Amino acid sequence: MNDLTFAFRQLLKNSGFTSVAVLTLALGIGANTAIFSVVNGVLLKRLPYPESERIVRLSEAGQDWSGGPISYLNVTDWRDQQTVFEHLAHYCGWTYNLTGQGEPLRLPAGHVCSDLFAVLRVQPVLGRVFTAEEDKPGLPPVVVLSHALWQSRFGGDPSIVSQTVTLNGKPFTVLGVMPAGFTFPGEASLWVPVQAGLTDSDRQGRGERSLSAIARLKSGVSFERARAEMDTIGTRLAQQYPDANKNRHIGMEFLLDSQVGTVRRALWILLGAVALVLLIACANVANLLLARAAARQREMAVRAALGAGRWRIVRQLLCESVLLSAFGGLVGLLFAQGSLRLIKVVGQNSLPRAAEIGLEARVLFLSGTMALLTGILFGLAPAWQASRPDLQGTLKDAARGTTRGRAGLRHGLVVAEVAVTLVIIIGDDHRRRGGTSEGRRTPPARRKGASLLFVASTAGRVWDGADEDGIGTRNVDHSGASASACARS
Repeated sequence: MNDLTFAFRQLLKNSGFTSVAVLTLALGIGANTAIFSVVNGVLLKRLPYPESERIVRLSEAGQDWSGGPISYLNVTDWRDQQTVFEHLAHYCGWTYNLTGQGEPLRLPAGHVCSDLFAVLRVQPVLGRVFTAEEDKPGLPPVVVLSHALWQSRFGGDPSIVSQTVTLNGKPFTVLGVMPAGFTFPGEASLWVPVQAGLTDSDRQGRGERSLSAIARLKSGVSFERARAEMDTIGTRLAQQYPDANKNRHIGMEFLLDSQVGTVRRALWILLGAVALVLLIACANVANLLLARAAARQREMAVRAALGAGRWRIVRQLLCESVLLSAFGGLVGLLFAQGSLRLIKVVGQNSLPRAAEIGLEARVLFLSGTMALLTGILFGLAPAWQASRPDLQGTLKDAARGTTRGRAGLRHGLVVAEVAVTLVIIIGDDHRRRGGTSEGRRTPPARRKGASLLFVASTAGRVWDGADEDGIGTRNVDHSGASASACARS
């Protein structure tokens, strides 16, 4: 405690040095904390569904592409012939106009089969979800609301169940309300049975592809076994229906991978880059400490002459280093928090799972550990140098040899900083030259020159779930007529 008190006084006495060192460390620690928060929220955290590691995404794939939409007839065959999934569900993105409850709203929605809720194991907080019997053509329309829409538009009215809301000019009976935070697929605000969005062409044409699918593996069934069975089913269907399924097979990947696969490599590279930035910050502060130690040679020599051992001097100087890193860590947390707010705003439409990014316990633990190790890392060499004063030479103001040795170490740190900086620059140049070809290759229906653009007749934000959940978008005009089917290949 005495060492910490003395170290604190020394840092206060040299406020200029302390400010520069703390800000340098804050930038390094803050950048690492912010980027690790992104990596944690996007890549490391499980999806917010029970046993989410057993949920897979299915798609149609070709020889050089994957992630394609599925036809209704194909996905129903998959469901009927498979034996490895507890449930298999298909769905499609949509948009609806909500009227009659204040200002009109254009809302992203999901046309989903009833098994979707069973795959994700999510239950409504109010009322119920629709059943398979209610997911048939020609039945009275029903809807399930998101928690956010229920709160914002209906004031959290507990009697909303069985009431009627107007969507695209038609009355829909509210069956239930989903829990807070549940928006799958994409940012859906409501859910309608998938049959409401299918046309006769969708139901009868195997080449009409507009759906996505997810499934939950049965307990004890491995990913490899499931993929082998789906390969067999895909081959069988290609033989039975060569006109629609020639050169196509069934793509399968974990749901988390399907959502973050395109950014996984980039985020890990970015985390490595900011780690190198922290090393540069440590080298800078180490250089500052070495320069400060050179100015304190007489003080260290006097303390050694009075009987202070080497460990005693090292311990004292390390306390100063750790205090510097602790202050840098605290300021860095503020920097990280501000950076995360900016990242979530800028990346809300391009970064998957952006809403789940935050300073969680795991991140705070890493930040604290990083601050402690950083203090030891940049403080050890200067402390060890300062603990070996030339007593006779220093007290006679003749410490040329010692000064020369410290200057050599400082020059070595500068060379190391330049080398690490070159690694970062070369790595970034390599990444840029490599392009953005990672992840799934785009299916033909979505490639440039072959994709279709559908625009609703009513102005509003167009929601495209294809980027995040591999689904197409159907935009519905105000009268309720479908503008077109979602992306078809």
